[in-house]
Amino acid sequence: MLAPVLEEILFRGIVQDSLTEKLGPLRGILIGACVFGIVHIIPQQVINAFFVGIVLGFIYYRSGSLVPVILIHMINNAISYFSWVLSGERIVSTRQMIGNDTIYYIVYALACAVFVVALITIVRTLSRDKAGRFVGSADREEATGREKVSSSDDNINGL
Repeated sequence: MLAPVLEEILFRGIVQDSLTEKLGPLRGILIGACVFGIVHIIPQQVINAFFVGIVLGFIYYRSGSLVPVILIHMINNAISYFSWVLSGERIVSTRQMIGNDTIYYIVYALACAVFVVALITIVRTLSRDKAGRFVGSADREEATGREKVSSSDDNINGL
């Protein structure tokens, strides 16, 4: 369970924050997600991690906290682990787990539709960011009236 904590601190708290400051939220989230995906190396994981990285990046950008993305990442890893254990500790595709092609294609189509709607919502929300700037710790301090406690707060926001 340490991997999600370290990965989120690195990819959201450091990489995405830096990219978002320099390139804006949309590019920061997309490039951060791409790096997150590539680091996972296995082709199927690269694609999945990229899309998960977009969602986690958006949640982090909007919440300003690593806590929700760490929890989501932990849940995702736990689901993968328990699926592996329940399948007899062998790698089984989602299609094989479902066991029925028709149901698999319905589930797959619904998942794609949900992702497309989520992606459109993310892009629209980020496009509405009138200032087009990073909502970093300084902006949150200004909005909440709180003062910065230490420099480590910049990267672990809310841990």
